[in-house]
Amino acid sequence: IVRDILRMKLEGTSAVRIADTLNALGVQSPYMYKKTHGLPHPRNGFADKPDAKWSATTILRILGDETYTGTLIQGRQGTLNYKIKDLIDKPVSEWKRTENAHEAIIRKRDFDLAQRIMRLDTRTAPNSDKVYMFSGVLICGCCGERMTRKSVPGRDGKKYHYYYCPTTKKRGCLNAPSIKEDELAECVLESVKSHIANIASLETILQSSDGQRVTNALVKQYTEQIAENERQLMQVAGFKTPLYENLINGVIEKEDYKLLKAKYAADEERLRGAIETLKAQLDDVMSGKSERLKWADTFKRFEGLTELDRRIVANLIQSVRIFSKTKLEITFNYQSEYETARALAGNEGVA
Repeated sequence: IVRDILRMKLEGTSAVRIADTLNALGVQSPYMYKKTHGLPHPRNGFADKPDAKWSATTILRILGDETYTGTLIQGRQGTLNYKIKDLIDKPVSEWKRTENAHEAIIRKRDFDLAQRIMRLDTRTAPNSDKVYMFSGVLICGCCGERMTRKSVPGRDGKKYHYYYCPTTKKRGCLNAPSIKEDELAECVLESVKSHIANIASLETILQSSDGQRVTNALVKQYTEQIAENERQLMQVAGFKTPLYENLINGVIEKEDYKLLKAKYAADEERLRGAIETLKAQLDDVMSGKSERLKWADTFKRFEGLTELDRRIVANLIQSVRIFSKTKLEITFNYQSEYETARALAGNEGVA
């Protein structure tokens, strides 16, 4: 069931529609399955609704559970100290994660993609609960705002779909672009096909190059990224240290103090998470677990594609910046890895 839920989400189906589909098929919800099989089940609070049906909340909870990738997560909650017994939710940076602790049900890359899709999925097609193909991906090249989809009836009775920047001239966007959806899809499709071909050529070149050279370059890249994040972390700590003293001395107001404190805490959590991820990747490279072009598989499995859909866009594209009807800039997923690999190949035979 978890694999089916993930597949539907990757295909662009909303959580509400997934829940309705499972209910229509008579699939038992987690709550009902546990209850009918005599297993421990929640009785209040976090439990499913009394009708024991699938709900969007249950679908989103499953899609966000990293346990299905084989990762054991501990320490989500704890106490402030030994005197206070009330449990509190701990920040993600303090969780203890053990990868490959048990057999995985879904692939880690598919789980990560689902998280990205859920962050991007902001608009769905009317009466279908299908997410628009470019939802959350298009960015106005003038002001940097997300672009919006609209439908316009034509004289021939057909509907034509456009993406436009909702920011007006009065709000600072002087050259707000607009582009037809079918023209955009055609252009993006050709760019994706070209990028996949480049990656295939790149892989051929690197497979014949010195593997140790690739490893050394990756070690250098990850080490520099870790050092930069640690530098930023120290900088945030430097900003955070005098914050309370500035409040007491009247340098800043109480409201500013709260805002800055929350911002610095969020920055620290983000940087610590990035450092932890980079160190894990560095360890993999050092121990020989990392495949030099493992990321390329994400693109290669779409070789020979003839049309775009939501799954392909979410898998391969990070953003599309629209400057005009004839000028756009695509940032693909794994862009930094691609650029690193190109540098290693000396740009020989790669466009």
